[in-house]
Amino acid sequence: MKFNKQVAIITGGGSGIGRERSLKFAQEGTKVVVADYNEVTGLETVEMIRTAGGEAAFKQVDVGDFKQVEEVVEFAASTYGCLDVIFNNAGTGAGSPLLEHTPEIYRRVTRINQDGFYYGILAVARKMQELGNGGTIINTASVMAYMANAVPSATMPLRQQSS
Repeated sequence: MKFNKQVAIITGGGSGIGRERSLKFAQEGTKVVVADYNEVTGLETVEMIRTAGGEAAFKQVDVGDFKQVEEVVEFAASTYGCLDVIFNNAGTGAGSPLLEHTPEIYRRVTRINQDGFYYGILAVARKMQELGNGGTIINTASVMAYMANAVPSATMPLRQQSS
């Protein structure tokens, strides 16, 4: 899919899949708003795009905060005069075995991975309707959306062995 001469927000654009998609979109002629929680890596992605001759801007965002997502959407539209694409990509994991989780860890993961996608869809759809130009909403995930990651605890076996 080509997005030449369009404007795209890439959440989680500072690293991993988001960085790769940001670079690819820019290579195709898209103006990219790199939206990431991590300012350092987000700005690195913007610099990589600019060095390659593309056009990009950075906006720090916590996608689990609807107001911040709305601010990124407004930033993209006001910076480039339109908004054509959102690539919802920002995500996180717990980083520990299930039995070591806390309700706070669970809430952080779902706030980013679930709420963040919904907030991106809602904020962008509203802005696209306001602008009257339609657009494209892309939601993505890593392979972890389709399979579990075995992170066994050193103190507890995954299953009891019978003797």
